[in-house]
Amino acid sequence: MIWAAGIKEVFVAQHAIDFRKGADGLIAECYAMELDPYEGDCVVFVHRTRRSVKVIGGNAMGVWVLLRRFEGGALKAMFPFLEDPSFVSATQGELALLLEGATCEVKAKATPWRKIPQGDNTREPVLLPRPHEQEIREFQEAQTARAQRTAGRIRQGTRMGEGPRVES
Repeated sequence: MIWAAGIKEVFVAQHAIDFRKGADGLIAECYAMELDPYEGDCVVFVHRTRRSVKVIGGNAMGVWVLLRRFEGGALKAMFPFLEDPSFVSATQGELALLLEGATCEVKAKATPWRKIPQGDNTREPVLLPRPHEQEIREFQEAQTARAQRTAGRIRQGTRMGEGPRVES
């Protein structure tokens, strides 16, 4: 999803809204839940009839609004609509499934092998050592050495297992 490049976190609103609202009205709904689309929060609003979904997100440059209308019927996922503005957290994968009209229930998630820094994304990311990093580096060095040896043989005009060519 090319428009998802600036998304930091995804949230699904649990209250019903007036779907006639545009970008400014949706931003106001986000601020009521203490979320900020200009900071990378992506908020999903589901229509009362579950036949359409509005998604708002963005970055410091501006916001975008996406409307997905399901022509073939309503979403099968049952969303509890609450009176007060509230939300639940979701992942980008769950957002993709929701926009496809799929139903899913996440019972457990895999544990990440490294910590992802939260908050201000203007600093450099913290990279933790990957497993088998030394073996990967040694393999890459061996590949580079092999390529250099092959290039040297090509310059000399020899093949593997042969000596240099002698002009007669």
